[in-house]
Amino acid sequence: MREFPNLHRAHRLWVTATYLVLLVLLIPWYWPEDNTAQLFGFPLWALTSLGVLFITSLFTAWLCLRETFEEDAGR
Repeated sequence: MREFPNLHRAHRLWVTATYLVLLVLLIPWYWPEDNTAQLFGFPLWALTSLGVLFITSLFTAWLCLRETFEEDAGR
């Protein structure tokens, strides 16, 4: 089977860029210090961080499962 190094490089760049965007959204440094907004008694910045963390977990699981299925299909 012929390898396509540029395709793998593009895939790695896409995954890396996605993780960097999720990291920027995960860390609440963009919230103003005096923001006291709450939802169900939790600070909104904390709920946002938890939501982005959940999305990051889903993305990671999707990547792992996709690679597993691609390996199984290639056998």
